[in-house]
Amino acid sequence: MKFSKKLRVMAAAIAMLTLSAASAVTGTVAWFTANNIVSVSGMSIKAEAEQGIVISNEDKTAWAETATAKHTGGDAGFIPTSTANAVNWYHANASDADNYAHNTEGYHEYTTSQGITESTGSAGTGLGSIDLGNIYLINHFYVKSSTVSPITETGKVQKIYLKSVSATLPETVASANLDKALRVLVKSDAGLFVVAPLSGATLSYTVNGASSVTALDTIAANDTSKYLWSGTEIPAYDSNSPIDISVYCYFEGEDQNCKSTNIKASMDLISVETSFGRVAVNA
Repeated sequence: MKFSKKLRVMAAAIAMLTLSAASAVTGTVAWFTANNIVSVSGMSIKAEAEQGIVISNEDKTAWAETATAKHTGGDAGFIPTSTANAVNWYHANASDADNYAHNTEGYHEYTTSQGITESTGSAGTGLGSIDLGNIYLINHFYVKSSTVSPITETGKVQKIYLKSVSATLPETVASANLDKALRVLVKSDAGLFVVAPLSGATLSYTVNGASSVTALDTIAANDTSKYLWSGTEIPAYDSNSPIDISVYCYFEGEDQNCKSTNIKASMDLISVETSFGRVAVNA
């Protein structure tokens, strides 16, 4: 039985760059029956940079202190998925609408070389899609120095870290349980973090019975240790190799809240905010 109700998510993700799984059949695995869909709608991601850093979206044409994501998701529908590394993605179906365990068919694995069509770049949609439908929305942001000189300090290593990820629900909440399955995965060259920004999410699970994931639900205010990128210098303004930060939004099938009975007639519009920081540490 298919459901056409959609979960609408608006990720107003402010990327502030400042100086300063699947378990066994009996496990806590949550999937929709058949090809039931939740959706990301009207996604708007904004990035912000300060103190000598500029940022751009995938167009790489306008470099400034703020950048709006190239891909909004529009009215695209998304089916639940699961990943530990943003490379191998898995999908499964539940045995019935109120059962958060996958059925006996198990998992289907997808990568960009075996089934995922990823449409990014200036002409793309930001959608990662498989034969059944869309499984994630991805946006890239690019960072470099605001001047012709790279940002570097003798004896120091420059690092970009994940500062925060938060989500805000509307004043009247209609689909609170299903909302909890929202995940924001952020990665760059030196790190990857999965964040479950809404309270009550299933934080610990395994992907395809192999890779353990512990999603973050919060990051302490003074925590600068969640490194995404590391290098000797922030590239100069005229560099053709800016820092690439990827932000994925998807609905985690391993979250026990992600089941068909949690789909409501009216679905919530969720606002997500993400921030990053820059810090220099001793080499």
